[in-house]
Amino acid sequence: LLASNAAWAGKIDQALALNAAGLQNDPANFMANYTQATALRQTAQAYRAWPYVQAVEQAKPGSKDAIDLRRITRVRTASEVSVNWGLTDDSDDIQVNRFGLDANIRLADHWRLLGNISQYDYSAPFGSGYEPISGGTSIDDTQYWIGISNTPAQDSQWIASIGTSDSDAGNEFIGLLRWNQRVNDDWSFSLDADRNRLGISPRSVSLGLMRNQYLGQIRINPGFNWVFDGYASFQDISDGNNSIDLQVAGRRAVLR
Repeated sequence: LLASNAAWAGKIDQALALNAAGLQNDPANFMANYTQATALRQTAQAYRAWPYVQAVEQAKPGSKDAIDLRRITRVRTASEVSVNWGLTDDSDDIQVNRFGLDANIRLADHWRLLGNISQYDYSAPFGSGYEPISGGTSIDDTQYWIGISNTPAQDSQWIASIGTSDSDAGNEFIGLLRWNQRVNDDWSFSLDADRNRLGISPRSVSLGLMRNQYLGQIRINPGFNWVFDGYASFQDISDGNNSIDLQVAGRRAVLR
């Protein structure tokens, strides 16, 4: 029971340690295999959960528990194609309308092929000072990305993507490098370096402004109730300006 609670709470190291003896003593035990699958499917190498999913299905074939466990594990391991849309509207009436198509294709246990096509429409009211320098009130930007993802260890993942950004301001190279690392049950971090347009208004896009961003994020999750997030980024903008952004947030669970 303690191992199961730890697994559902995302305390993977604790769950695997508590579950080890029960799984070793009875390799066919339903609860031990269910807990092992629940813990492992949350790791970067979620495919390691499949042998335990199959053991659950053998222990209780056709049960709701077995069906749900297979479905949830498949979500974490199968290839995926998704469509997404988003709209932002700020107090200056600058709007960004985004439509995207994403692909995450499984090549092998450790490797995935990533692809993305995104269409951005930036608009601002006439006379606001944020319109495109080319005239009108809006400008489009179409981005094409292709990349790869690798999970060299159970708690590690890296992503590398390159692409192109096509707008009336011209074509620009864009790229991303990211490292995600789960250190232990209590904390994890990610590091990013990416190049993209300074997409904050129609004017910034029409001026062809680009930015290089270096980003670090950390999550500390001591115990079962507290979560602390930290975020720091530095942007080097092509017009000679730069930006530093720091964020810290703490949350406590109060109701379950």
